[in-house]
Amino acid sequence: MYGYELQVVQFVLKGNQISNLLDKMKAVLNQGIHICIYPEGTRNRTSEPLKKFYDGAFKLAVETKKSIIPAVIFNTKKVLPLDKAFYFWPHRIEMHFLEPVEVLQKSSDELKQEVSEVMKAYYVQNNTL
Repeated sequence: MYGYELQVVQFVLKGNQISNLLDKMKAVLNQGIHICIYPEGTRNRTSEPLKKFYDGAFKLAVETKKSIIPAVIFNTKKVLPLDKAFYFWPHRIEMHFLEPVEVLQKSSDELKQEVSEVMKAYYVQNNTL
């Protein structure tokens, strides 16, 4: 995200105003601006390709009827190693944007499961970087 989009989403996690936050996120989406949400919530410290996803992004997508564009980031554990005190070690990272996953006729749980499966399959197949 660049410029205006970054300015719009600076409100994220300022206080405990979850209802206000969701309203602002819906307004941003309704303006046609994409929002980047990390459904795992934090860094993956497991040996699995992905952590279990939280519900928020998928509930928001279903409520607004906006498709999800999955993105997979490769080599984060090399750039941000879990056992090192200094962050951002030099290494190439890549972010791959996948085909949108449509929301229509799906519950947030169904959407979360589908996006998780798509992202995991893509990661496993392409994790050769």
